[in-house]
Amino acid sequence: MLEAIRLLLAAGIGGILAAGYFGTLWWTVLRLTLSRHPLSVYFASLVVRLVVVTLVFYGFVVYATWQTLAACFLGFLVARFALVRSLGRGPSLVTTVQQGAP
Repeated sequence: MLEAIRLLLAAGIGGILAAGYFGTLWWTVLRLTLSRHPLSVYFASLVVRLVVVTLVFYGFVVYATWQTLAACFLGFLVARFALVRSLGRGPSLVTTVQQGAP
């Protein structure tokens, strides 16, 4: 029973981590056109997002079992797929070029 709760908590943490990661990525992309230094904004956001995600997963590697790490990773992936499905995919560069959009 306790192990099931740990796995659910780990999956929840993975989901929250994914929501933060991809939410921050979404916010960054929206702000790139408004910034005077978009490359700096992009790389600062990238570094912060990667450091946070890496530290959380590293914490699971060091202080938890492989099952909780797997549950956290699975929660991250499920949340990512749910976000992509709910928000939809934007037009890609290939479809934009094929349609001849400016």
